[in-house]
Amino acid sequence: MCTYMLLKWYCDDCGAWYTSDEIKTNDCDEFSETGECEEMDITTEESDANGLCDECTQAREG
Repeated sequence: MCTYMLLKWYCDDCGAWYTSDEIKTNDCDEFSETGECEEMDITTEESDANGLCDECTQAREG
């Protein structure tokens, strides 16, 4: 699962942080007061780390 937190991606699968180009509000159902994304559907968005968040584990292993 990937989570939008401010301008960074967080991958639970491998515990990696990726910087994001921009926050796309249509990917986030609700933002908390701290800017965290409460509900998201963004697991296939590309990050600046040149990888897909939902495939970060495989990317690190490779």
